Amino acid sequence: MASPSHLCVAQEKETKIKHCQSNFNLEITLCDNSSNVLCSSSPTPNTNYFCYVNADSHRKQLQCTTKGTKALRLLGDGSVSNDCNKNPDQSAKDFIHNKSTNRTNHQRRLLLKNGEVNISRFNIEKRRRQYLADIFTTLIDLKWRYTLFLFTLGFCLSWLVFALIWYFLMYIHGDLHPNNYNSANYTVCIAGVHSFAGAILFSIETQQTIGYGTRVVKETCYFAIVVMMVQSSIGVLLQSFMVGVVFAKISRPKKRTETLIWSREAVICLRDGQITLQCRVGDMRKSHIVEAHVRMYLIKKRVTLEGEVLPLHTYDMNVGFDKGVDRLFLIWPLVIEHIIDEQSPLFNISRADLAKQRFELVVILEGIIESTGMTTQARTSYLPSEILWGYRFERLITFQRDDGLYRIDYSRFNLTYPVDMITCSARDLKELHELEKWHENNHHISHEKLNVPQVSTPSTATVPVPPLIWQEKKESTL
Repeated sequence: MASPSHLCVAQEKETKIKHCQSNFNLEITLCDNSSNVLCSSSPTPNTNYFCYVNADSHRKQLQCTTKGTKALRLLGDGSVSNDCNKNPDQSAKDFIHNKSTNRTNHQRRLLLKNGEVNISRFNIEKRRRQYLADIFTTLIDLKWRYTLFLFTLGFCLSWLVFALIWYFLMYIHGDLHPNNYNSANYTVCIAGVHSFAGAILFSIETQQTIGYGTRVVKETCYFAIVVMMVQSSIGVLLQSFMVGVVFAKISRPKKRTETLIWSREAVICLRDGQITLQCRVGDMRKSHIVEAHVRMYLIKKRVTLEGEVLPLHTYDMNVGFDKGVDRLFLIWPLVIEHIIDEQSPLFNISRADLAKQRFELVVILEGIIESTGMTTQARTSYLPSEILWGYRFERLITFQRDDGLYRIDYSRFNLTYPVDMITCSARDLKELHELEKWHENNHHISHEKLNVPQVSTPSTATVPVPPLIWQEKKESTL
């Protein structure tokens, strides 16, 4: 297998070529009066490869690999050494780690990895009144310890309040006076209650419909009958409300997201000849998510034409909703992909630029829980330091011939492996291959006219830039 040949392009006409193999022919042609040069490489007699290089001080190195395919690698920083004795395929993970050492270890993020929002709200007018207006949602959103505390406190306060009412009623009626209680000619309002402790027990028995039989309301005390009816009604309403809160809290679809897992890192690699951003999602339960669909957003600072600074501007990233690819059949782990094209906010970002960016990639999955019919939402986010350039996810699914089942190994869910990958941005790559396509067409026209192989020199004023999309014929592997 042929080894790669390195070409270092300097500014103006200063060009230095390092040959790592004798059969790799290079021809340098100036495209215009600037520092742009056109490099024509012919690794095989039947293959011509043209690449357009902007030879500035920040992007000087070009590496052409000739392993049976047309592959291009643009090394980002002009200060990076491009020696044939060194390994040309630097690990993307090490590259990003080295670029991130000068930055803070804990970068700010809006959304935590578990999907919780990292936002604090303050200085809200009439906040307590608004929360109390929607008391049911407030109780559901509370933590379990506060919900159970309010559950217990509600029943205890209702028992205590009605115990005071019963005790006050007996005091007004004279049931607590010793002479009236022991008199055979006096009819008490509540039989079997002689103290405040007895009033509390009677309140609990009435509200919870226990009815031991020793404490009873007499039919001659009409006001006591009314109080008993009111306490029974309030007890039923209170019990129904608190049981409903606890049941709604237990059956919340939010807990369903605990079994939906996201990959720890996202990757950028080639798929079908296009640069794509990928992340992985999986469901560990046997009951599936119905009508699952995914969305992806990029959040970063943006400055408008008027100079207004938007600190948290949201860019919608296409994950295939125009083709229906955003709808997932989530019975095995799937890879969500975003094609980095002209509409993508990552179109101008190269591997070297990725480590310097400050943005947050938010991925949201929504669907219906099969067992309950409720809608659930799972979220996660990725920082630039959590995006690996030039990596792919490991394969998880294998077929077992002994039992005829597909086996998913979740221990490999977060594993990635490096691939041969360009390091320039999608925009630079598009421009390179547009000019390559134009030069190949011009070369074929000149070859047909003169019947002699030659390399045409395009003029700056006549170089068209057609909106073509590059498609990779093969992918080189290292």
